[in-house]
Amino acid sequence: MYQEGLIEQDFSSNDEVKASEAAASGRAGIQYGLMWNANWPLNSTVQNDIEADWVALPIPTAVDGDAKPQISLAITGYVVVNKKCEHPEAVVRMLNFWVDKYGYSGEEYNVYLVKDANDVLNFPLHWVMLKTWFPLKNLTIHNNIVAALESGDSSSLNAEELVSYNDIQNYLSGDIVTSYGGMKTFGNDMSAYDTMNEYYEKDMFMWDKFTTGPTPTMGQKMSTVTDKVMEYYTKVIMGIETTDNFDDFVKELNSLGLDKITEEVNEWYAGK
Repeated sequence: MYQEGLIEQDFSSNDEVKASEAAASGRAGIQYGLMWNANWPLNSTVQNDIEADWVALPIPTAVDGDAKPQISLAITGYVVVNKKCEHPEAVVRMLNFWVDKYGYSGEEYNVYLVKDANDVLNFPLHWVMLKTWFPLKNLTIHNNIVAALESGDSSSLNAEELVSYNDIQNYLSGDIVTSYGGMKTFGNDMSAYDTMNEYYEKDMFMWDKFTTGPTPTMGQKMSTVTDKVMEYYTKVIMGIETTDNFDDFVKELNSLGLDKITEEVNEWYAGK
């Protein structure tokens, strides 16, 4: 059995159990989710059928050229310093400490990694309150591992990279089930980062240009609009609906507030 799948999927709902069961049993031939899904649940497919395989493919397109994945700013939060703080510069100093000691290129990177309960090297995140990440960290890990696999020399890899490198070597030695996630995430066998590296080298990312907080109408109606979009897309994928009524679908979205949201977003963008 050969499973061709996009290693990208949203596991935010209760449907994740059903989706993982479908993958494990071989009933799912394509999956859309996250780069680490080869570690779970896609590894379950191989556990149940050693002949099974998953590969990460670019987003398919029905027209000439490459489909571009849309991405937004990877900001998950902000740090705010009270104006009454006696030493506000401490925030910057703490952040610099993280970069110097734990950052990807930090000289003491290997020293501060510790093993977790699963005997895997990780950052001791609980030691530091403020953290930041090199934007290309995982892609760099992939490229360094691929270079080491091609040269046979792993001496330049840091401790974190060596974990995945050794995992991949186990995979190549025949330990496919246990080491499947490492190969299909960071390896050179149509892994998740093989595809992401192609996106990066071709500069194919379509950045979201809306980089501010929700507009007033977004706060009131965006969740309703989003739910309606997901409902329609799901029905089209399942064959319950066709795209013949797409114009009517857009009219319905506009009646729910999408036209006002679009107006507010364009107004914000014009005033940048």
